[in-house]
Amino acid sequence: MITMLLGGLWHGAGWTFIFWGGLHGIYLVINHQWRSFRRWLGHDLNKSHWFTQGISWFVTFLAVIVSWVFFRAKTLDAATGILGAMTGANGISLPRALLTKLGFMENFGIIRFDGITNSTDLPIDYTIFGITFLLFIAWCTPNTQQWMGKYNPITIKQPVINASSNWSDRFWHKLQWQPNHLWAVASALLTVISLLSLARVSEFLYFQF
Repeated sequence: MITMLLGGLWHGAGWTFIFWGGLHGIYLVINHQWRSFRRWLGHDLNKSHWFTQGISWFVTFLAVIVSWVFFRAKTLDAATGILGAMTGANGISLPRALLTKLGFMENFGIIRFDGITNSTDLPIDYTIFGITFLLFIAWCTPNTQQWMGKYNPITIKQPVINASSNWSDRFWHKLQWQPNHLWAVASALLTVISLLSLARVSEFLYFQF
């Protein structure tokens, strides 16, 4: 908890950053206590049902989203205002196409039908596709430790992949980084793109805080 609070203070001298670090500290404390409680019950932490694993991913995703609102907001009041808007405290706006079927919900004073992109110029189809695609990347694709885990076993324990493994595990295992010609070309291409981008002027990120 202390480490996370200091990490928040290191990112910026403001209560929003300290609160951001504190939330991550609380999350880690809850996680460690929950894992200890499960060990005490005799559960095998290396085995989990797909349903409970999905719930864990979803809860973690929501928790991180809440904490990063405080990181981005300039003040605590602004952060709470954003979180209120995200949870529907200012009303919930639905697509106009649903007005004919759900129009009666306007009587409750919470629901309105002025579109989900009324504050932007983006088409609704483009917005829904973009959000769905990004959520797929965040939820379904491996992280960097999983990509490289086979060749850096200290960071993450790799599952045993065999013919009895489910299709998603076998699919991502085939795409995992390996020392072969294909990944050599991909790495070289990314390196070239990075070197060509060095000429662009970009302010150091933490100068903003």
